[in-house]
Amino acid sequence: FQSYKRRTSSSNNKIQKAFQSYKRRTSSSNNKVQKELQSYKRRTSSSNNKVQQNKRRQSYKRRTSSSNNKVQKALQKALQSYKRRTSSSNNKIQKELQSYKRRISSSNNKVQKVFQSCKRRTSSSNNRL
Repeated sequence: FQSYKRRTSSSNNKIQKAFQSYKRRTSSSNNKVQKELQSYKRRTSSSNNKVQQNKRRQSYKRRTSSSNNKVQKALQKALQSYKRRTSSSNNKIQKELQSYKRRISSSNNKVQKVFQSCKRRTSSSNNRL
């Protein structure tokens, strides 16, 4: 019986040692799996963050592009309106200038006629003398 106890005790010890060894190996393997899983999560999280950032960037670009287009259109409208107003104003100035030139020309013609008349009269008067 004592011999049997020693053999079974020794066998049990071997089984316990083998089981402990198995637990260590699987624990180590599980740790490696967990570490790999954590690493994968970090990488995919980082990748997902980049994707989200790109989506936000693209959305911002679309919004600002649309806003910039609206600003450009508003500026173009304002410029066209300004051009029309100044063109109209310039036309008025040109007409006024032409009218002024005609009046001056007419006035100069009158002055010339009076001057010519005076010259003729003085010439005639000088001839009499």
